[in-house]
Amino acid sequence: KDDVEGEQRVAFLLATAQRAELGGDAAAAGKALDDAASEAAASHAGVLAFRIGLEQARSALARGDLAKTQRIVASLNAETTLLGQVPLRLDLIEIEIAAALRAGQTTAAQGFYREALPLLKDVGRYAHAASLHALGARAFTPDSANAVEAKKASDAARARILGDAPAAARDTLATRLDARLRQEVGDAK
Repeated sequence: KDDVEGEQRVAFLLATAQRAELGGDAAAAGKALDDAASEAAASHAGVLAFRIGLEQARSALARGDLAKTQRIVASLNAETTLLGQVPLRLDLIEIEIAAALRAGQTTAAQGFYREALPLLKDVGRYAHAASLHALGARAFTPDSANAVEAKKASDAARARILGDAPAAARDTLATRLDARLRQEVGDAK
């Protein structure tokens, strides 16, 4: 790890942060994300810096730090060049929906979800479609047509991603999908 430089080091630190987060070590994950952000800035690693920002926003949201989440999201929204990459834009929209829901701004959450729908249609398959749709469902009145449709889309996306996973990994993946959603909606422990 010491002989790795530039973007490779940034990617290594990002992976280290994600591994620490999966292991439940928020402090180590935060430190690795901070280190990755510093390295990304020094090496001008645009897309990686954006991904690190997404992870920092997701981490702040999981800790319930809505103000920090909103600051990071605003900064990421300023990166309009990178937002042309649909998966990055969808990742950011997912965080925007979650932050709006936490702030009690359901109308804003609905708007973000509606913004995501044509992007999801254009991209076809998206790794986090299940959680994005699940958040979208929470933005609407529970029994409304929009909520029911979003829930159906979430269930279908979840079934697709679990169906594509190796059988031995499905339980772990399902647990991770559930944890991600809990963190975004504020049920994280």
